[in-house]
Amino acid sequence: MGRTVRTVVTVMFIGVVVAVALAVLYLGSSTGLVFGGQTTLTGDATAKTPYYAQLGWLKNTSPWPLTIKSITVNATNASKPTTVYIEPRHVGSLSVTPGKTPVWATNAGAPPQDLVGGSLRYLAFGLTPTEGEVASFTSITVTFSGPLGFTFHKTFDGIQMAAASATLPDGILATDPRSDSSSLDGYIALLRGGLQSHNAKSLAVIMGGGATVADAQALLVAQKNYHTIDKVAVTPSTPGDVTGQRLVFYLTDPTKNALPPIKIQWSGFRWTVVRG
Repeated sequence: MGRTVRTVVTVMFIGVVVAVALAVLYLGSSTGLVFGGQTTLTGDATAKTPYYAQLGWLKNTSPWPLTIKSITVNATNASKPTTVYIEPRHVGSLSVTPGKTPVWATNAGAPPQDLVGGSLRYLAFGLTPTEGEVASFTSITVTFSGPLGFTFHKTFDGIQMAAASATLPDGILATDPRSDSSSLDGYIALLRGGLQSHNAKSLAVIMGGGATVADAQALLVAQKNYHTIDKVAVTPSTPGDVTGQRLVFYLTDPTKNALPPIKIQWSGFRWTVVRG
């Protein structure tokens, strides 16, 4: 009887030890991969060559190996899946001149990648916008595995990248106005140029948001008295929210000789005219 009890206790003890070891492996692996180097990069892309940029890194903080199986991004307005590059270190400029493929893009690795305990890998991306659009992403999702085949998915925010189609006018890319007070300046200049040109086709491109030539013509009619010397009054459409703005062009007095207001909204690294 005593031997039976000892056997049962021994088996239970071994079971507890195994369960604890598995829990340590599972929890240690699930929290072992960390992301850093959050930043924002913007640039232009040609029809054939994406916008390349190096940003962010992944580190295995656990004492055992982890395998990065895949990395995806929450890209919008991209004409094809975003290419992900993994490097032991960043080489060359963080961003690359449009139309040129960087050396590191031909030499860098891709998932799957093994990371021994304590090792770090740098990330880079190739983002291709749909023609006439601004492509962007604001997070990455990493699928990785640890010992005994445990598989995990982690989404990391704070990494931001945007690329404008080469068919869009210079200045259409705009960083987040909540962190960059100059974000709006370039777009106001584009709107001024579009109104002054009286070209509905080019103005529709500047308006964005799926605006048609008819929409642009309607805006030209509403702003028919616009002059290049007009001043502009800028106020948030909603108090405290700088991502939505109300523009009023006027000659001398915004309360007496102002043109109809134009509402614009920032989203996806560009400003667009709010219609209706």
